Amino acid sequence: MRKIFFLLIIGFLLAACGSPASKAASGTTTGQGAVTSSTTATSSSTKVSSSAFPSPCSLITKAQVSSIMSVPINSITSDPSGNTPQCTWSYKSSKLVTGLGSNAVLEISRPSPGQTPTMYYQILFDAANKPYEFRKTLVDNIPAAIGFLNNEVEVDTGSALISIATLSTVHGSDNAKDAEELAGIAVTNFCSRLSCVK
Repeated sequence: MRKIFFLLIIGFLLAACGSPASKAASGTTTGQGAVTSSTTATSSSTKVSSSAFPSPCSLITKAQVSSIMSVPINSITSDPSGNTPQCTWSYKSSKLVTGLGSNAVLEISRPSPGQTPTMYYQILFDAANKPYEFRKTLVDNIPAAIGFLNNEVEVDTGSALISIATLSTVHGSDNAKDAEELAGIAVTNFCSRLSCVK
């Protein structure tokens, strides 16, 4: 019981902050890697003020999160402050038999000045970030990365970095599948409002 509770707390903290994606967004590391050539447009050509970003909570509905994660979401918190607006959908339970809860966190941030999507993914795939095991995927036909214990999806749309992390202790849940599905919804809705590199 203590082990499950400890892993839940650590996972929730890691999902919300401190991932290599945060370092990539701030441009604090460099990498050597390759991703598809469709991501070579520079972020400066699609520069959008973070104040023009839609609220993360407006990109995915409570019903969608609940359906994908197979839990009744009983808390939504929004943090629109700073350069990284964030939305968190949570399910909390006191029943160890069914799992203590689930959490999905969506964050939108601006790419570092001059950083292209290719550069961003190179950082994630760099050997220094190997413990986080990021690998290539596609989200709404945009090159993306999934990793950080298979529960975090990072998408560089050219105008924004969209990050979604999920964590669930509910039996039968699939964090990687949940994160990819939720990322797909968020990116589709984001790209319908602002420009995206495809």
